[in-house]
Amino acid sequence: MEMATFARGLTLASLLALLAGPPAALGASKASKEERFSYEGPPYTAVQRTRAAGSETVQRVFVMPGRRRLEMQTPPAGAGGTPPAGAVSLMPGVVIEREDLGVQWVLFPQMQAFMEQPHHRPRIRKTLEGVETVGGRRLRRYRYEMETGEGKVTGTLWEDERGIPHRMVQLTPMPGGGTLKTEVVWERIKVGKLDEKLFELPPGYRPFPAGMPMGPGPMAPPGMGMQPQP
Repeated sequence: MEMATFARGLTLASLLALLAGPPAALGASKASKEERFSYEGPPYTAVQRTRAAGSETVQRVFVMPGRRRLEMQTPPAGAGGTPPAGAVSLMPGVVIEREDLGVQWVLFPQMQAFMEQPHHRPRIRKTLEGVETVGGRRLRRYRYEMETGEGKVTGTLWEDERGIPHRMVQLTPMPGGGTLKTEVVWERIKVGKLDEKLFELPPGYRPFPAGMPMGPGPMAPPGMGMQPQP
């Protein structure tokens, strides 16, 4: 498996796990027993830029308590290639997390198909280190550790007072040695009410065909949908 391909899959999985981790409280690393969901702040949207292993992906994220939606906006830089006529992308275009239902849906818009997976809140140790000014805004800086099948993932996360992430730097051990560095930046953050239909399965979608391969390949087109809106 190519490094960039492995990095993209691992980055998305670990990022989702981190953002589904225990809510951070100022001066404490344990979640309050009164918190129903991992995120209890106001609904918001943002453009999420992820850089790892020489590739960059851009996603649009929609978040509210108990629910999260990630839409792929662009393919990883360097994916390139011209797909054959009529090619269908086998890369997921949307991920919907329903923490309130304990499920996660991976959508393949070009195929009008989805995969359903269980959603489990991971065990993450998250510790407040201090407050810093990043991009002109005062943010809380957290150190976190998370166990994965590949080993212990560590990193630093910057959040505002509402619990909305602004920046993340993560170090992940790679198979065979070495460390993958992932940087994530959340831009164009807008707080406001979201349509609950964003977090539901679209009408007409069917379960992903059994036995069909997953992930990018020669039939995956370079474009994955809309570009971020200005």
